[in-house]
Amino acid sequence: GPALDRLLALSDTYSVPLALAVVPEQATKALADRLTGMPNIEVMIHGIVHRNNSGPNAKKQELVAADNLTTEALASAREKLAELFGVQALPVLVPPWNRIAPELLEKLPELGFSGLSTFGPAARGNIPGLRHVNTHLDPIDWKRGGGLVCVSTHIAGLADLLQRHLENGPASSGPIGLLTHHLVHDAWIWRHLDDMLMRFASHNAVRFLRASRSFDLT
Repeated sequence: GPALDRLLALSDTYSVPLALAVVPEQATKALADRLTGMPNIEVMIHGIVHRNNSGPNAKKQELVAADNLTTEALASAREKLAELFGVQALPVLVPPWNRIAPELLEKLPELGFSGLSTFGPAARGNIPGLRHVNTHLDPIDWKRGGGLVCVSTHIAGLADLLQRHLENGPASSGPIGLLTHHLVHDAWIWRHLDDMLMRFASHNAVRFLRASRSFDLT
């Protein structure tokens, strides 16, 4: 749709690699065809059906258990996206609402996943065969019902991340991830993203990484 077209146009305008978190249940050949011939666009696995399986008073979470039904569905989801998107599909799980049961997390490598991406500075425990690379900056003010976050706060968060890189080194800190939700962007969010990417793309100190590179898949 138009929102995805606009996101893809941003990626193309500034030559910024983009990793799309795609819900396997909703993935279509039409989407795969739309992304064909776009080497800067990669696809990651956004849960199974993006359905909340938590209790009535719990935080939203789809991947709440490591039962056979869930593990088989996750393996099938990975296979479906690999078949649809070919080399653009990465064996990387993006759990809906950034939550996943710890016992399921440990099973991801045997299900064919080699990467995990959630939100925030802290990585999960060290699991052999599973690389954890997060996103860190979200321009949407979810706590106040959506819309653009306070821009100065957003930039301050980026400055803190850059300071951590300077102190610890990029090798230990990992890449900085910019999170987007193109279906709910308003005009102010689009304008802010355009401004950020324009500044990043024109700065000699900035280097963009494909998701496959960040997860050591290339």
